[in-house]
Amino acid sequence: MSDLLRPCRVRGQARRGYRTEILHQRVNGLGLTAVRLGAPASVRVAPDRAISLLQIPVGGTFLARSGRRGEESFRSGLEAQVVDAPTGLDLDFSQDSRMLIVDLSAPQIAALACGPLPSGSLSLATPEGAQLWRLAQYLLTELESGVLVGDSPLALGLEQSLTGAIARALKAHMPAAARSQDTRSQSDRMLLRAEAFMASHLDQVIDPAAIAQAVGTSVRSLHRLMREKRGTTPLAALKEMRLQRVRAEIEAGLCPPNGITDLALRFGFNHLGAFATDFRRRFGAPPSELSRRHAQR
Repeated sequence: MSDLLRPCRVRGQARRGYRTEILHQRVNGLGLTAVRLGAPASVRVAPDRAISLLQIPVGGTFLARSGRRGEESFRSGLEAQVVDAPTGLDLDFSQDSRMLIVDLSAPQIAALACGPLPSGSLSLATPEGAQLWRLAQYLLTELESGVLVGDSPLALGLEQSLTGAIARALKAHMPAAARSQDTRSQSDRMLLRAEAFMASHLDQVIDPAAIAQAVGTSVRSLHRLMREKRGTTPLAALKEMRLQRVRAEIEAGLCPPNGITDLALRFGFNHLGAFATDFRRRFGAPPSELSRRHAQR
């Protein structure tokens, strides 16, 4: 399919008569693939020496068969599948399947600080798994809309949020004895949760109280954490993410019918004059000029 995925082959009933969409994007260092199928499909995934996969169903179900684990079922919002590098498998997808696939290289797995990647089912029913699933929904929508810019500051923040969410879901899935060996500080984990929550709610009305509640801390502690770890405040970090998102939509040519005004309002900038000033200060040009540049390309 692509160098972001292992070699795959569609087989049997899925070889014709249906529409499939497969979109690839690198979000900073992570390879992401969005898959949407329009009919039942069977796919053979080849083994690989270097790339493991995390397959998160965001819609529908799929069955996986391998010589090592037999047949397993994965349902949207309930289970994700971890496929280690040496494992090849057959996948059967339902008609309404939508899936986000995350490529994980050996260094990225090591950065998760959770030991060897456990092949098989990863529960999305835990609070940590549910958070990963919600972030996967957001990223899948962004991939399908084509607004992600792979090497942008927003992409870096999303990569950090996704990596943190995967690590937390994996550790919640581990036995208690294995979790006790985690060396990442509680404050680091809380910061990643806060950033993931902000990144997945850019088009919603949220404030520091909502962010603090989502990660299980007080507003005061959240402010102190952001100051110590990022040198900023929660609202400033949220505004930076939203500015980056507006810029990404403009560069992708995705301005709505009323242009930049609608885009600014969508992402929480209710004072348009202040938005234009902040945008120009951050990116060196007003949003209208950036829009004209990309319209002329």
